[in-house]
Amino acid sequence: AVLYKPNPVINRHIKPAWLRMTLYLLGYICAVLVPLAAYVSAEYISYGVADRLYGLVSYHLTRVVLSVTVLYAVYIVLWLLCRRAWIASAIMLFFSDVLAIASYLKFGATGENLYPWDLQQASNVGLLTDYVKISLPAKSYFIIFVGLLIVVFLFITKPAIPLKWYVRIPAAIIISLVLVLNYNTTAKLSALLEKHDMTFQDAALQESNYRANGFCG
Repeated sequence: AVLYKPNPVINRHIKPAWLRMTLYLLGYICAVLVPLAAYVSAEYISYGVADRLYGLVSYHLTRVVLSVTVLYAVYIVLWLLCRRAWIASAIMLFFSDVLAIASYLKFGATGENLYPWDLQQASNVGLLTDYVKISLPAKSYFIIFVGLLIVVFLFITKPAIPLKWYVRIPAAIIISLVLVLNYNTTAKLSALLEKHDMTFQDAALQESNYRANGFCG
């Protein structure tokens, strides 16, 4: 009882009881799949076509595995901090989609992908789009809508981590520190990348990183 915090209960107006339990279990399954959904969403939206994503999965699966694993690590930390899956999922899907949209718009306007330092000039995106008429493909809007449905479903089914804050917060900090300390040197990062058919040179240069490893690489 000291560590445990009961999870929120699904609306008892949903009957019969087996349906509530089914929704409860589906909520957890959906929550576990969110980082994978975020990866697919960001990769598709950033390029506007499925060919790039298909190529990565077909020919560079180990690179995809590493990218998805990183997203899962971030998601676990978010879930520990937020406790409720719908909040962690909303944060992850929002930022992955927004950055992917920004990359798609920038490439359409300038022929260049989104770079980290572009985030400092986010207010100038409107200036770029004034010169080039850009719209997202219809499928991108559909993918964004599916992401919203996922968040709503998680809000309804209420999957959560049944631990009190003084367990979850330190756990999130420990996981973050372990990851940072394990991969805080060029040699360690290079070894990790090589295990997944990637090179440090490609990952270090943003343009080659997009080309070799995709948007989330």
